[in-house]
Amino acid sequence: MNKKGYSQLKLPIYYIDAFTENVFQGNPAAVV
Repeated sequence: MNKKGYSQLKLPIYYIDAFTENVFQGNPAAVV
């Protein structure tokens, strides 16, 4: 990680909320 908080690999990161039908109310997870 550099100082800006971005990965040197430039991989796309998707944030999802698992186990819920409502946004931001489930278990947060980051998927690369």
